[in-house]
Amino acid sequence: MVMTRQTAGVASPPPAAATAGRMADLDNDARFEWPETVPGQTQCEAGTYVGTFNCVLMADPSLGLLVPAGAEFAGPITLEFTRSADGEFLQLTNAKLEGIAADTIGFTASLDGKLDCSTYVLTATILNGQYGFGSPILIPGGELVGTLTGKLDSKSGELSGTWSITEKASDGLFACVGPWQAKQPP
Repeated sequence: MVMTRQTAGVASPPPAAATAGRMADLDNDARFEWPETVPGQTQCEAGTYVGTFNCVLMADPSLGLLVPAGAEFAGPITLEFTRSADGEFLQLTNAKLEGIAADTIGFTASLDGKLDCSTYVLTATILNGQYGFGSPILIPGGELVGTLTGKLDSKSGELSGTWSITEKASDGLFACVGPWQAKQPP
């Protein structure tokens, strides 16, 4: 039993010798984890998010593109995230877009980027983008570059934003810009 001394009505801590033996019982590797969100909000969750995207091709008709300006590309989006070592963001580890327009021209692209868990903002770059005839692509047409940006809604857990692609060799003469959304399946 550890006794404390009373001085003028205030309890003083027990002598150091009385507590020294107890310090050895503490686990220095103990970690406490709890949600860093306000009640009613979701956390920045690692895992797979699936959804859809679309865009309308914007181009000068005189370019003679295989798909006319105004054609709509649409398709599925899959975003797979893993948590960074420090837990501050989610890194895209397997993410892709696949789409088709006018039942003729298809494209596929991978994404590289991260979701910042402090701001809920996602930024990604389109990598290995290819387009061509067919879906999947049967006859290659060229390379695509672009970006995807978005935000995680902390109440619904849905990611959404805009994306933009352009042909790498076109020097920005045409682009396809549109919305996307994705959510973790239940």
